[in-house]
Amino acid sequence: MLPRLAFIAACLVLVTGSLAEPPTLRTISDRPFSSVSTPAGELELMMDIVRPVDAEMALPAVVFIHGGGMNEGDRRSNRDAVEAVARAGYVSVGIDYRLMHQGVFPAPLEDCKAALRHLRAHAPELGIDPEKIGVWGHSAGGHLAAMVGVTGPEGAFDPEGEPVPSTVSCVADLSGPTDIARLMRDMMRGMELPPDIQSEMVNASPMTHTDDADPPVLIMHGDADEVIPVSHARDFHDALLAARVVCEYVELEGAGHDILNPEVIGRVLKFFENHLRG
Repeated sequence: MLPRLAFIAACLVLVTGSLAEPPTLRTISDRPFSSVSTPAGELELMMDIVRPVDAEMALPAVVFIHGGGMNEGDRRSNRDAVEAVARAGYVSVGIDYRLMHQGVFPAPLEDCKAALRHLRAHAPELGIDPEKIGVWGHSAGGHLAAMVGVTGPEGAFDPEGEPVPSTVSCVADLSGPTDIARLMRDMMRGMELPPDIQSEMVNASPMTHTDDADPPVLIMHGDADEVIPVSHARDFHDALLAARVVCEYVELEGAGHDILNPEVIGRVLKFFENHLRG
């Protein structure tokens, strides 16, 4: 427990500059938000919602999407980071999504969007401002967060005619891959992908969906990342600027893939402050 409290305190100091007493939190665990099909049968996806106990008004919400290479992890992954965001005065949410053995792309993106629609549809009950919802993620979660941000209703990843939007006010992408076709070619040592697979990988890449309707994006990536090369972040930044999207880019000198530390989370919190508190 002490390391967790120290982690959260460090995040708060970085974003507020003080050691003020952090708010007491209330957690809603195991809240179902979608029932989906998998090879093993129906699966109920869950979210955990953490918020300050004493908040008397609707708060901005921030959804964290976990990493794990689409192979592992769940809504409880990186709980310290989720709680740090809640202690900064947000409704902070960790979500499940289908992993690779449970559903191929776009299944995980559809699940993230379903979670956002659920929060917006139940905003009064959950004490959320439905007009101020942000999303962030690390690694595979960074990829999904970026995809949520750059694919609006026109992107064909939401059910046709869905009345509740899955749009967000801002996105923070930490160490996320943004050109999936290139990532696959790198993993296959330069071998060309079959045309149908190439098309699917391009469609799964945030790089290919940017336009001037996208919300503000924060990109943070280590220049020594050996899992997802920093070129993904640089090229995504260039694509966003070309589309005239508000974008903040932070390249962390000497940092590897795992950058979820208090300094980085403090920087993310400042970004949310700028784009969810106005």
